[in-house]
Amino acid sequence: MASLTLWGTICPLPLKDTNKDTNKDTNKDTNKDTQTLSDKEHMVLDEIRKNPHITTDLLSENMGINPRNVKKYIARLKARDLLTRIGSPRNGYWKIL
Repeated sequence: MASLTLWGTICPLPLKDTNKDTNKDTNKDTNKDTQTLSDKEHMVLDEIRKNPHITTDLLSENMGINPRNVKKYIARLKARDLLTRIGSPRNGYWKIL
């Protein structure tokens, strides 16, 4: 048992409930992993389903948003392992996982 010494007196410390902490951490991680996609991320996936060879410039044009934002949404989808690029940037295609 852990203890704390104060002015020469030994005071026992209560033990921490590790099961409660573990469950709390697991729930937080699960919630992070199951966050819903934004409307724009859904739009990106829909456009890629229609044309896996689509470019970010064409995605930007079709969605009516800045190419930089398209790249941001693609990066988020890649980070969640929902999207990957197969092949080269010029001749490759998108694969929805």
